Amino acid sequence: MCVLLRHCRILLSQYDNYMKTIKIPVIPESCINTLRGYFSLIQTIHLLRNTLSFPLFITLTYSLISLYTFVVYALNKPEVVPKYFVEFSSNISTGVIIICAITVYSARIPEYMLGIKTTVESILDQCHFDEFHGRIAMRLFERIEKRNVVYFSAYGVMDLKRSFLITAFGVLSTYGILISSIHLV
Repeated sequence: MCVLLRHCRILLSQYDNYMKTIKIPVIPESCINTLRGYFSLIQTIHLLRNTLSFPLFITLTYSLISLYTFVVYALNKPEVVPKYFVEFSSNISTGVIIICAITVYSARIPEYMLGIKTTVESILDQCHFDEFHGRIAMRLFERIEKRNVVYFSAYGVMDLKRSFLITAFGVLSTYGILISSIHLV
């Protein structure tokens, strides 16, 4: 999953770098080709988001449950932790790595989309000075500027932004302490 997300991020970065090389006045035909490339890239991102939604949910749920299990056992039965140290440490490291990697890679895609929008805004500012080609190019580039940023989510339940990391680890700590204080486990 992270490889697919990274590849998508690289495509967005290449497109942003291409957009930065556009010189004004812009020829309308090149604007149309640029716009087609952008919309093709956005369709790919939407397809990737829809395809990875359920696997992201399952993966993140597994990681959170493995971390939660450790928190509950470590707080309720600290004598059990040394016996199963290897198992707990592998589950913890796997859970933390999965949560962090997926969240960071997923959060980078909207950042690059915002970078493209910023680049388009600077191109639009430059187009105001060229009357003939500027109006045509402005209409085409305004379509990119008006597009919404795509955020990845885990089956619509969790939006994968960087703030998700703080929330996830905070919830694990809070509920782990609450449950251990009631001694239900």
